[in-house]
Amino acid sequence: MHALNAYDCEAQSAVSAALRALEDRAQGLTADTCITPKGCFAEFQWPDWPPQLSADLGKRVDSFRNQHCEIRPIAAESAGGARQNCRNM
Repeated sequence: MHALNAYDCEAQSAVSAALRALEDRAQGLTADTCITPKGCFAEFQWPDWPPQLSADLGKRVDSFRNQHCEIRPIAAESAGGARQNCRNM
């Protein structure tokens, strides 16, 4: 599963720290900062199997996204263009 959010690059240090706190690589959840010429993005990825784990991790990502008003969802059709030339931090 994948979710992409945009945010103001001036919030980079706060967003990056929050993403590191959310990340749970043991469960397969990654939360990365992506900086491109088009702006700054928070990228979330987690496994789609098994279904219960995927649902639980998806809820954690949704909760995080709801708690952090500084990040804004990106429409799926825009995500590819936003992701180009990404430099992960």
